[in-house]
Amino acid sequence: MYSLDDPFLPLSRPAYMKRRLSSLSDGHSVDGGLVGSEYMQGSQSPGQQQLKKPRVVLGPEEKEALKKAYQQKPYPSPKTIEELASQLNLKTSTVINWFHNYRSAFRRKKDALVLNSFLVECIVFHKLNFRI
Repeated sequence: MYSLDDPFLPLSRPAYMKRRLSSLSDGHSVDGGLVGSEYMQGSQSPGQQQLKKPRVVLGPEEKEALKKAYQQKPYPSPKTIEELASQLNLKTSTVINWFHNYRSAFRRKKDALVLNSFLVECIVFHKLNFRI
């Protein structure tokens, strides 16, 4: 909880959030790039920075097919990636990114399980050896 004497007390929204919110409402970003429908239509003047592309949302069938392919081979060959992309009507970069992100998430979950089991072992050891 914040105290009134705290020098880091947020008095209002950070400046970058104000800029972002105002730029989204008026259709222009602070850096001169296009926002919203203007960006989506691809109308852009030379010299302006482009914002991030919209997120690709995969359907349940696509996710299932990618998971099956991952179970067969977590590091697919370029040929396999191209075949999956054409079968699922996706860009090859989307398939590559999905595999990269899925491997990363799998690794994080595995590491969390290992850490959790280690902590449980420590607690059990402590309780068994230091009963009061």
